[in-house]
Amino acid sequence: MKRIINLTYAAIKRYGAKRWSVCRGTIEINTNYVVSVGQCEIQGIYRSSCDLPFIVELSNGTKLLAYFHSYGTRTDDEMLGDQAEAANAAIDPDVYGKVSFYMLNQ
Repeated sequence: MKRIINLTYAAIKRYGAKRWSVCRGTIEINTNYVVSVGQCEIQGIYRSSCDLPFIVELSNGTKLLAYFHSYGTRTDDEMLGDQAEAANAAIDPDVYGKVSFYMLNQ
């Protein structure tokens, strides 16, 4: 398993913040500092064909909404494995616009 991965995210919520910041950004994270990875519970809104939304929580309390392209069924543990960067890079760029539109119009 890779120790350092680069993830592109659609939204970020820093520790102590009350709201998510909607922006497309890239973060380099050490997988040792990831507390949890789980599928976003409101997938109906954020899901886009084969691009699945996941919430990645870091040990400092920061949460990221990141997408991973699914070529089949993926488990949460695989989202930090060797294929994570490739699955994250393969998503449809239109996903970011949909997330921004939804979150900013709530």
